[in-house]
Amino acid sequence: MGTKCKKCGAPITGFWAKIAAIAGVKQSLKDPEMCNKCDSETATPVATPVAPVEQPKDLFEAEVKLEAPKVEEPKQE
Repeated sequence: MGTKCKKCGAPITGFWAKIAAIAGVKQSLKDPEMCNKCDSETATPVATPVAPVEQPKDLFEAEVKLEAPKVEEPKQE
């Protein structure tokens, strides 16, 4: 009997590991007691800093520039 992943129980070594490899489950390179699927789930995401967005104080204080579309009048002959 082969070893199994300590998180999900997928076979890592042995006969059943060959069948699990068809589904893409292999032994993790980082932690030999876990499969590659569980190892990728436990990776901590890197936080990216977010710049603060400047909000207007009031809805009516925001500067809104609206321009009417220019319409060309047809020439009369």
